[in-house]
Amino acid sequence: MPIVAAFVRLIDLILRRLSHIETFSTDPRCILRTSLTRAKHTIRLSSTTIAAGASLLLIHFWNERMPTIPPQGPDFRWAVDSQKRFVHSLRLLHSWAVNQGLAGEIKAIGGATVLFSGDLSTAQQRLLEHLGFELTAYYSPLGRFGEFWENLFTWALMSTYNPGTLHGKRFREIQRMDIWMPVEKFNELYGD
Repeated sequence: MPIVAAFVRLIDLILRRLSHIETFSTDPRCILRTSLTRAKHTIRLSSTTIAAGASLLLIHFWNERMPTIPPQGPDFRWAVDSQKRFVHSLRLLHSWAVNQGLAGEIKAIGGATVLFSGDLSTAQQRLLEHLGFELTAYYSPLGRFGEFWENLFTWALMSTYNPGTLHGKRFREIQRMDIWMPVEKFNELYGD
């Protein structure tokens, strides 16, 4: 399958360039990349409403840097390491955003993420909420058709970069969610 993996990596590279996803830190423990965008629709959170057109800082997992999941699936050590790297990356992102003068411009950070249905999904949701994110319904401009293709590509990325992610999982269990954190909370939790 090296040809399939090479093809998936090429498509990933092209999509990153088209989406202006950039590396904001050379720290080897950083597992995030970022891009700037505008809200395509109104986002309602518990503490605020983000208007359509507002400036957003999207976060993207850096596939090549994600901790490798063991073949038998994620374990406690992997979960702790991943959480520490995620928090570290959010702190690096905050410093970068301040240095770039973006902290006053953006209204929220976040983006789309994939959860798998079942008990693990509930644990993932609790962790994201603990880290300051709110989960909202996923918005795909192409509806269910677009979501299917996004899920298929996500499955291919997981299979290519971190196959242990898919241990015991089925394609139909993929659930897309949006995760958002208002910039005020981001500053409070991840600022110096």
